Amino acid sequence: MTDFQLNSPIDLIGGFWPPDNKDDISSGTLATQTGRLYLSVSPKTKRLSQEELHEAMMNFGGGTKWKRIDILHGHTKEGICTLLDLIENTDDGTVDVPHSLEISAPRWRVGMAVMGLHIDSDEAAVLSGAAYYITKIRNMLPLAGSFQVTQDAFTYTYPFKALNFFSFNSAALDAEVICEIFARGRSRIESFPRIRVVPRTPKSLAWFWAIGPRLENFFSLILGTSVSLKSVRVFKDKEMAWLVKRFQTREEKIVHANWVRCEPQQMADALGKWLAVPENHRPVETILLNVLRKSSLFVETAFLGLAQALEGFGRIRFSKLGSKKGPTFASGIEQTYDLLTPDFANKLLGDRDTFVRKVVQTRNYFTHLGSIKKANVVDDGNLFFMNERLHAFIRCVMLIDLGISEGTLRDPIFHQATRWKEL
Repeated sequence: MTDFQLNSPIDLIGGFWPPDNKDDISSGTLATQTGRLYLSVSPKTKRLSQEELHEAMMNFGGGTKWKRIDILHGHTKEGICTLLDLIENTDDGTVDVPHSLEISAPRWRVGMAVMGLHIDSDEAAVLSGAAYYITKIRNMLPLAGSFQVTQDAFTYTYPFKALNFFSFNSAALDAEVICEIFARGRSRIESFPRIRVVPRTPKSLAWFWAIGPRLENFFSLILGTSVSLKSVRVFKDKEMAWLVKRFQTREEKIVHANWVRCEPQQMADALGKWLAVPENHRPVETILLNVLRKSSLFVETAFLGLAQALEGFGRIRFSKLGSKKGPTFASGIEQTYDLLTPDFANKLLGDRDTFVRKVVQTRNYFTHLGSIKKANVVDDGNLFFMNERLHAFIRCVMLIDLGISEGTLRDPIFHQATRWKEL
């Protein structure tokens, strides 16, 4: 079977049917167009009764009625598949009134395809595991094999089994999480890592899919570079399938100096804490990573996103247990600043009081229309450099919260904050 990526181009002829009626088979073409996956059903012609013809004429010009199909099973030359969340996009058919004929040729936009399995729904708890393949992380992980150089030869040992970089039991997921590295290549040997999640009991496709973007965000935070979830493979005991779904994320050029180098156990511990973050605390993650991974934000928009992430971090981190009211924006920044040692905080951000005033007054200036521009408001070209330091600062404290020491973070965080030099 083909190894499908999330955004793989597809053009397959097959038969498709509702799971509860295997004999109701429609032939059609499953294909990608402009990055989206569509099912184009083969045209069908039906002779209409007088009652059906009257109804068709009464509905003519009555506007589009969106039709939905939750799930279809199918079979193509690539084997069995499941199509989920179909929405009728167009119907190129027509009604020939004089001849009492209806010609239908619907095209459906497919939310996700599971290439290799039949499942009853995306909520059916039938899957035993999943493997996630993420771009760029191979560059920070070791090769699975080993080199040996002698006077007569250069030898690379190419293992058949994967190297286990780390593994741990996640209480939050009730699952084992494994990072394993394969070696591939002929003229050039490269690492091909994957993150495997194996729950104690079977889980649904929706459960596994929700983990993918969180892994993507975690490694973007570790690398300081936007990475992309490339492929997802799911398992049902000994059967396996690939997911195909439009999935847009931004990749960036690798900046090695931004990477945080972690020992396997340190990375495993950090990922375990990341996966255990409760859902109501994840908006900070979403805001920060969205700023990191969007290439065309205005500097003002980027600043407001970072200020919101900084405020959210302070409220989550420093709110008293049982209290509904968190720290003020200014006091939250002060307490977040104090998570760093004084010398590193001053090197990264400058004097604490001045930094707090700059952030607060600049946020207020851009959010309160008609407000007076105070002395510490940062705008014009300097706002870009402020954003770089803010972004590095929030990334730093989030990683500290995951258990990574400041000593490990100092060089990559300071490089990220200052690689674009102020004029």
